[in-house]
Amino acid sequence: MTRVLYGTMMNGSSKNHKVKQLSVFTIFPQVVNQSQSFLNPLISKSFLKMLVRSAKIEWSSAKEGQKCIMQLVNLLNDFIKIDALKLYNVIDDETSKILQDIFRIFYPLYKNASEQIKKESLRTTFIYLSQIAKQILTPSNIDITNAALVKMEFLSELTEKVLPLCKDYWDSVRESACAVLVVLSKCFIYVPDQPTAEQKDLMQMIQASI
Repeated sequence: MTRVLYGTMMNGSSKNHKVKQLSVFTIFPQVVNQSQSFLNPLISKSFLKMLVRSAKIEWSSAKEGQKCIMQLVNLLNDFIKIDALKLYNVIDDETSKILQDIFRIFYPLYKNASEQIKKESLRTTFIYLSQIAKQILTPSNIDITNAALVKMEFLSELTEKVLPLCKDYWDSVRESACAVLVVLSKCFIYVPDQPTAEQKDLMQMIQASI
């Protein structure tokens, strides 16, 4: 079923957007719901790939594309709400790339003129980061945490995209951006086994400035 759905999301020569909308926003949620009793990291990864694929669909117009991308953000939120995001406690290159592609769905929305769209995309970013930290990072074991952080190549790119929003016109957007940066600074900073005094000071400065 997932392979069939993935195939309908491909652009190719077919421009049947109604079929694609039905696949993404109706059938996909039903498949996820029906999989909950046996959901595992491998199946969850397949679902994440489908969400990434759906973000690349070429819709009939820019207006339709904007509408569908916000529906996709809602889908991403629902995916977390029903606890469908399942990750192995050891991250691999493929999973890191998928997570990077998930976050890249939000980047164009960070530049949108709408306060609500910016705020919602940042809120969803925060939720995904929190779940990643909860499922993968182990504060009590610095070696495991650092090994996972090394694999998360998306972190620097994400930080670069979020930082400008701390100077956004809207208060709510600035607050949401700061919330994302707080999670990044508290959970996703690589900590050496024996950090130097300079490194400790730098981490404290980053957290204090946020």
